[in-house]
Amino acid sequence: MEIRNRATGEIISQRQYLELNPGVNLPRIWTAETLNAIGYDMVIALAPEGLPSSSTREWYRDGVKQDANGNWVYNWIERNIYNDIPGGATQAEQEAEHLAREERALAEGARNMRNDRLRLSDWIVLKAQENGEPVPEDWKAYRKALRDVPAQAGFPRNIVWPNMPN
Repeated sequence: MEIRNRATGEIISQRQYLELNPGVNLPRIWTAETLNAIGYDMVIALAPEGLPSSSTREWYRDGVKQDANGNWVYNWIERNIYNDIPGGATQAEQEAEHLAREERALAEGARNMRNDRLRLSDWIVLKAQENGEPVPEDWKAYRKALRDVPAQAGFPRNIVWPNMPN
């Protein structure tokens, strides 16, 4: 648990307080009354709301702030993951490479899903071949639509998956 010194605004852990004040005898479980008696407020460890706005950004804890109810809570800000490297890659170059890697990984995952769906429909082709019959047209269309998934305009982020025939 973290606590905030009302007089200085300093944030420390409960353990740090005990180490700094070895002669003070406090209960094992600190209540609001305990904190009030020593001049501290509890800091509520709230996680940031939602995901960062981009995969090239991250949440960073930047001290504490008071919420609408007067409680002290973690203050979160968004910051870039990448920064310019003196004599090296710029932030923009690093972000572009990051997004390219992400795009490749998404495409690979989508192709794997597409291949799994094709494998799950192989039985219909084998059954037709074993019986000397043509593959039903709806299954042909379904399998073609699966093979065409990478050609979709939104690939790999926005994919419209075809429905398997009945």
